[in-house]
Amino acid sequence: MVQPLQQLLRHRKVLLLQGPMGRFFKKLADWLDQHGIEYQKINFNGGDALFFGGPQALAYRGTLDGFSGWLAGHMTAQGFEAVLCFGDCRLYHQSAKQVCQQLGRSFFVFEEGYLRPDYITFEQGGVNAFSPLRHQWPQDKFDLLDRVVPGWRFSVPVRGFVLASNTEEELRRYRPDFRWSDDHGCLLRQDEHGHYVAHLLRVLLGLLH
Repeated sequence: MVQPLQQLLRHRKVLLLQGPMGRFFKKLADWLDQHGIEYQKINFNGGDALFFGGPQALAYRGTLDGFSGWLAGHMTAQGFEAVLCFGDCRLYHQSAKQVCQQLGRSFFVFEEGYLRPDYITFEQGGVNAFSPLRHQWPQDKFDLLDRVVPGWRFSVPVRGFVLASNTEEELRRYRPDFRWSDDHGCLLRQDEHGHYVAHLLRVLLGLLH
């Protein structure tokens, strides 16, 4: 499988939406420039403009309802091949993902790392509940979540805690000694009977009440 970063480097013109607070996206733009990738940054508010100004920044002045139509026209007219953003549950980013799917463009997402601190996640198509990694997780967990906690994919803090112990093997590739049971920050390890779904729901319902 082609890694997201390698896939990104195949593009020659990309569009940046909202990034995290700070200069991360400005540094990302410099990196893109070093690799011969043309870019433009779309700003939605004064905070965006504070951290990313200059000739490559464009202020979107329209409404949320009009954004998808505007974005589709802009990407088509300007030849943008991909969109990069931070977080895939912001309303503008949800619209952008749909536009990319309709136009056959790539959609890349940054997020705070699954391993924290000192890591950042970069995936193609989505992160957290929309990550390609979700296909490696048991489907019964997601089915039960959809029934018991409707809308959990777009909920904070719920969607930030959708990693369970069945991903240990994958995570050990990056941190060989990693164990969920040794990580006091992990809320979703299996209980003593291995009932990860039941434990997950108890934690989530506790957070919501």
